[in-house]
Amino acid sequence: MENNTNARRMRLIQQRIRKIFNPSLIISSENSNYYVSSFSFNPPRSNPMIIHSDLEEAILMLDNCCRPRGTVSVNEDGSILVRIECPKGDDKLHTIDLKREFQILATEIEGMVLPIIVGVDDNLKTNIVDLARIGGLLIGGSQADKCELLSSIALSARKLRVKGCASCMIIDPNRNLQQSYEKIESYYSAVDYAHTNNEIDGMLQYICEVIDKEESDYNPYLIIIDDFDCIMHDEQLANKLLYIAERGQRIGIYLVLASNKVNYEVFTGRLKANFPARISFHQPTEVESRIILDDTYAHYLTQHNEFCYSYDSIVTILQIPKTDDDYEYYIF
Repeated sequence: MENNTNARRMRLIQQRIRKIFNPSLIISSENSNYYVSSFSFNPPRSNPMIIHSDLEEAILMLDNCCRPRGTVSVNEDGSILVRIECPKGDDKLHTIDLKREFQILATEIEGMVLPIIVGVDDNLKTNIVDLARIGGLLIGGSQADKCELLSSIALSARKLRVKGCASCMIIDPNRNLQQSYEKIESYYSAVDYAHTNNEIDGMLQYICEVIDKEESDYNPYLIIIDDFDCIMHDEQLANKLLYIAERGQRIGIYLVLASNKVNYEVFTGRLKANFPARISFHQPTEVESRIILDDTYAHYLTQHNEFCYSYDSIVTILQIPKTDDDYEYYIF
């Protein structure tokens, strides 16, 4: 009788979900202990983390019925995912307040200038950092892994930013990001892309001029440069890149640099001084690991898609966040 009652209550919850949120799909399943219902809905575009009265009404209904437990997260496309597990038996589960979880997420991201997702940890918790606070990001690692991470960073920067839209520029000398660029471009209103030497020189020169004139609006610039070792080998381009790294942050220009060539000619001391936040995928020796992280952790990584994220001398082991709809990767 208890199982039938809770199953009926879950069906009522799903009916209310359809009425209020109008999700495109409600995924339902069950196992020996729970009825499980997952659904996504698109929040108001002005603020993807906004909490409205309809959500509060739905949460109130949940709290007054079958003691469910819930998880809230944000999909890669900006929609909000809610997963509800309703116990079949008379378990003494505590209700997780979904409304409070929305509020925590909204508060955390609201205060950030340029939030990005850097990865997920072993507990499947998504790690969100403010690129404006850490000042930029320096990445060293394998070709495929770094390209996947760069794409994820660009997409999360667009979807998590609450106030206005960041401008995105991509410098891609070897066209490794060309496939990802089409997807990134669909998320931003405009993306500048450069891959030839003349285009790269012109884009870096433009950014330097913006810095000199201190022309800053309220929306930050996200500049992603893959294979920046190609730039460091050209003295003229290298000087412009270092100038941007040293002076760009004060007017809202933030760099994410990546290279699979790890040596002291590329990761120079002057460059690293401007990037306290660094990422390294597996490195073949302790020397390469020290070049990026000033530590040996990256040499001992074993799993695919695993990397070390270092900031303020604290190293965290993370994995590349999924950019497809993957219900296993939760914000909480």
